Amino acid sequence: MIPHIFHWVWLTNTPLPENDKAWMQSWRQHHPDWEFILWAEFPEAVEIEGFTVKPIPPLINQWAYDNIGTWALGRDIVAARSDIVRYEIMLQGGIYLDTDVECFANIEPRLEGVSLFVADEWGGHQGHQGNYMFGASANHPALYTVVRELRSHLRSQQAGNILSITGPFYLNTQLWKYADQLVVFPFMLFSPLSYYHDPDKVEVWPAVTLANHRADGKWYDREKSDPPAQFKAESKKVTQ
Repeated sequence: MIPHIFHWVWLTNTPLPENDKAWMQSWRQHHPDWEFILWAEFPEAVEIEGFTVKPIPPLINQWAYDNIGTWALGRDIVAARSDIVRYEIMLQGGIYLDTDVECFANIEPRLEGVSLFVADEWGGHQGHQGNYMFGASANHPALYTVVRELRSHLRSQQAGNILSITGPFYLNTQLWKYADQLVVFPFMLFSPLSYYHDPDKVEVWPAVTLANHRADGKWYDREKSDPPAQFKAESKKVTQ
């Protein structure tokens, strides 16, 4: 069973943007009985109502956290450090979320009988699910594998693609070792839009969609375009 805990990570000494706070609060609105933890590098710099703000704990992969600049450059460094932290805090179980994932409905019915899950992104396929949202029971062996294998994985990597170095490609390589336990939620549930589509221009969300990864992009820049016709008010809601 996945504990009713949502986890977020914030690694800069700047306050949480108001948009991020609103998206995070959307999970509290739809899951009032859950626990909400924000793990912060500078706890004194962040405040959000209803959330417990905790300092980043001592890390098993502190060496990787401190030396990640060997493999990542610029804004990728913060993203890679966030990856390292999220994998370790998830050893205690619950659901990890990026701060730019907005909730539309309670997800508990989807979690029945699930001990390990990852969510596809728009256009995703096996091995390329995102790490913007994933969940596990406490002390799940898959998360221990993710944490344990990181050091040797990094030593085999060249500086470059953060997605492969610490990001979703790395995570999913490890999680698929537990394919008999892993549930992959289809992209229409939690990430129905492309990175290139502007969620603020969506007029109607598909009936099946429970949340949306907005791909707000703290560590990259990307122009946004209008969403597809199915997200317009005159279109019939998509069902699954």
